[in-house]
Amino acid sequence: MRTLRPMSEFSAASAFDGVTVRAVVGLVAATQDSSLGTEEQIKKVFSRHAEGFEPTLNFCRRLGLVNSSDDSTLKVATEVPRARTRDFLEHLLYRLLRVRNRYRSEVYRFVRRFKVKNGEVSYASPVQSRSQEQATRNFLMELKLVLYRADRNEHVLSGQHVWLYSAAHDAIGKTSPVALDHAIQAQNELGHTAEIAVMTFERKRVGPDFAGKVTHVALTNVAAGYDIRSVTVNQGAGRVPRYIEVKAVSPNTFTFYWSRREVEVARVLGQYYYLYLLPVDQHGGFDLSRLKMISDPDTVVLGPSSEWTVQSNVLKCSIVSDNRN
Repeated sequence: MRTLRPMSEFSAASAFDGVTVRAVVGLVAATQDSSLGTEEQIKKVFSRHAEGFEPTLNFCRRLGLVNSSDDSTLKVATEVPRARTRDFLEHLLYRLLRVRNRYRSEVYRFVRRFKVKNGEVSYASPVQSRSQEQATRNFLMELKLVLYRADRNEHVLSGQHVWLYSAAHDAIGKTSPVALDHAIQAQNELGHTAEIAVMTFERKRVGPDFAGKVTHVALTNVAAGYDIRSVTVNQGAGRVPRYIEVKAVSPNTFTFYWSRREVEVARVLGQYYYLYLLPVDQHGGFDLSRLKMISDPDTVVLGPSSEWTVQSNVLKCSIVSDNRN
């Protein structure tokens, strides 16, 4: 008897079918160069250099890159940089991942197939999945988010974009802090208070222009591997993400506990991951003047030349229940 596969195993059309970065750049450029171009006029200009006008236009509309007026005139959103520039590609990625949409969902599904291995986030695509993944994979490769390692026949996330791995997993498996064990409630309250203090500190650090980018992730997902999502603002080079794990620590030893999940995320995110070690004073308050901010703690704390003492022989033990008297 032939066994029928469940519907979920059949390949579905990709949201990125017919959409390439080159085509998106071409459509936006054609629209920017035609101040009063109708959809039909833009299509003629676009079709001289690229294919897939309809899926590309749908993509650009869904992401808010272009919009149409009542007379079918296409216009580029005012905040969109000039096409064929690095700023435009960064803006395209920002729009793609800013809010939930079918394109972001497909990117996240693809990235969740990657695994942390040998200091990289890599994925060896099974033969039966390659055609289904092709459109999404090629789009990410055009953006240089995904690179191909021919010697290993694997794809890896570029070092600058390894944060996508965490973002993709952060989008699922939400775990409410209410579900945590009541036995560690006091410690949780201290940790939560420390996070609130760091939230205030971060908003002041980044300034009013970027304060809205500081998000308290731990309120909705305690399994993310970090507590706060913020930004690092580089002079003349834009901003990059900053993922912060907050630890309330002794002012004398700065001792803290680091979960396996947090270590894994720190290893993946590298320089974008920060430990914020916030000393608790004798009155139960926080001494922000002695706050330690450690970038890439997987290297700084766990690396061979670290000044930190790390105890790795802690065991978690549970009794195995049986029916014996």
